[in-house]
Amino acid sequence: MAGNATGGASTYDAIIIGAGHNGLVTACYLARAKWKVLVLERRHVIGGACVTEEDVPGFPPGYKVSTAAYVNSLFRPQIIRELRLADYGFALLERNPSSFSPFPDGRYLMLGPDAALNHREISKFSARDADNYPKYEAMLARVAQVVEPTIGMIPPDVLKPGLGDIWKLMKLSSTGVFQMLVATASWTALMPIVAGFGEVAIAGYVIALRVVMFALLPALGLSNAAATMVGQNLGAGKPERSESAVWKAGLFNFAFYFFVGLILWLFSNQIIGIFTQEAEVLKYGTSALHIIAYGFAFYGPGMVLETAFNGAGDTWTPTYLNLIIFWLVEIPLAYLLAYYFEMGPDGVFWAITVAFSLLAISSGLLFRRGKWKSKMV
Repeated sequence: MAGNATGGASTYDAIIIGAGHNGLVTACYLARAKWKVLVLERRHVIGGACVTEEDVPGFPPGYKVSTAAYVNSLFRPQIIRELRLADYGFALLERNPSSFSPFPDGRYLMLGPDAALNHREISKFSARDADNYPKYEAMLARVAQVVEPTIGMIPPDVLKPGLGDIWKLMKLSSTGVFQMLVATASWTALMPIVAGFGEVAIAGYVIALRVVMFALLPALGLSNAAATMVGQNLGAGKPERSESAVWKAGLFNFAFYFFVGLILWLFSNQIIGIFTQEAEVLKYGTSALHIIAYGFAFYGPGMVLETAFNGAGDTWTPTYLNLIIFWLVEIPLAYLLAYYFEMGPDGVFWAITVAFSLLAISSGLLFRRGKWKSKMV
């Protein structure tokens, strides 16, 4: 409620305090939505920080200065287009030079869009900084490519999510979810092949599978840490550090899981015996753990390399690898070894070892090619 010129009262849907450019943009969008809006401004001019004024106190007469809006990068092109600001005389002027920084000792630093000028100017203070400045600008450009699209996005309401919010979250996570589904479902898809050899074979397989999953938990944690380092270093413009972190994590996992695999191989019977004393189940479970342990040194680094792709924003490469290796290689190979070559359940267990080892090698070769370094999220 607010008073009008005749002394009466008027009702508004929104009252905006301050006629700066943010307040004016907000008022325009609300008015477009058929809201009745009142904008209040204390000063005799509107525009806030975007105003260019003359006769500024402390400066010579006729001197013009933009009060504070020296950067317009956050004034979105979408706003200019939707509010048809160009039709009303709006023009965006490039700053050249973009900045002038004087120092008390008489020196100054002037920067602009001219790379050669920037190098000369910065060299007055530091030749090393001058050489690295283009890398710094390139890093900012990569960060902007990631952050900029989110500026105009409406974040989901995590406290009271609607169907639209849930759909957005599903779209963001769909590739990663599908990737995990492809990998984990392959273990279940092997179950009918093992089932052909009786319930005891299934029981032994399930027990061995749970031991394997438990043993791989540390690799999952280290893989997620490596993926985080990949994303952070790529954002900082240091892909070589991302690559180094992944190889180091992979090497550590290789050494650690070689030792874990050795323990599982040597003590597979005793480990399975903790969970069952039934002779036939113990036989199949021991055989499964014994055979799967042969490839354990590959499982850890394979997980690191796969997750590193995700950290770089390349979620499709590991998804394709999972589809090809688990569904087009592992499952058919398991069936062939188990029935055609009459290896029984051991054929399934060998197929698991071959598939995970192949996954690690394939992931390493693709990671080494380095296409993930240029992935834009």
